[in-house]
Amino acid sequence: MNGYENWETWNVHMWIGNDETFNRLMTQGAKGNWEQFKALAMQFGITKTPDGVSFEDPEVNHYEISEAYAEEKEECSVLEGRRLQKLRSYYI
Repeated sequence: MNGYENWETWNVHMWIGNDETFNRLMTQGAKGNWEQFKALAMQFGITKTPDGVSFEDPEVNHYEISEAYAEEKEECSVLEGRRLQKLRSYYI
């Protein structure tokens, strides 16, 4: 399904990529780590996608999702570095 192992994995990845809350939890809070993402989401009472796929569903391939966000983390760190550099130049 769109390059993912199954519909459940695709659905969770789609929601993480397109929902601001899910995305911030995964990229900024959990830094791409699936287990940390689930723990953070549970703190906010979020246990499933709006479509009803549970984060505990055994069909969700958490390795595949973590890998997708581990790759994006590299890009994000470059952007954060540029922002930091821009902020530093502002204060000089």
